[in-house]
Amino acid sequence: MNFNLKGGALLIGSLFWQDDLVLDSGDQIRKRWRQSRLKLKETVDVQVPIRYGRFSLRNTYTMIFDKRVKPGVAKAVPFSNTNIAHFGEIKEEVTAISRAEGQFDNSFIKSERAWCVCTVLLNPAIDKLTRIHVLEQWQNELQTNEPGYRYFSNNTERYSVHSTGELDAPWPKEAAGFDFLIATATKEKKREGVGEVSAEEIARHVHNRPYFHPNLKHGISTYQDEEIKRFL
Repeated sequence: MNFNLKGGALLIGSLFWQDDLVLDSGDQIRKRWRQSRLKLKETVDVQVPIRYGRFSLRNTYTMIFDKRVKPGVAKAVPFSNTNIAHFGEIKEEVTAISRAEGQFDNSFIKSERAWCVCTVLLNPAIDKLTRIHVLEQWQNELQTNEPGYRYFSNNTERYSVHSTGELDAPWPKEAAGFDFLIATATKEKKREGVGEVSAEEIARHVHNRPYFHPNLKHGISTYQDEEIKRFL
């Protein structure tokens, strides 16, 4: 199926501002991805439901999507390819953003434990047949990682992503100029023994890795930020 779509990347954390894939390695993988695949000067601030919820690298809480929370501010950045003509070109963008996300692979679902799932958010204004086609092809790609898809499809609420691969979030009105947005949804993960990821819990681990403050510096924010800062 052929179409004419304008897509972009929906960035909610360090993919927007960190240059190296491996922190402080100098590999410049993320920087090169942004420079080659995105039109950074046309970045748009968009409201999406995000929070700190993955206890991750260097024992810091990083960003996840969560449909249950108040919207925060993320970045929608147009692809350099402004005329996406078929799903193969969408797949090219997914594999590029997946490699920039981490662990040196370019899969739609990363690893058998599905620590990260590439997801799509579709503008409600696009026609029904195009929507059906994109989601059918997307789900097919997810299912190529059989154990990863099995885990993900049984735990979709931990990613705020439907089993088709569609992000479980409303379309941001600020993104009216896009037909679709691609994002990476990492799995919610609490620190061992923690029942609730409170602002105080997040603040206790902020200094383990430059993440919270660079997010604020680059205009990425959540409803929790002011409370987190009060505990710092």
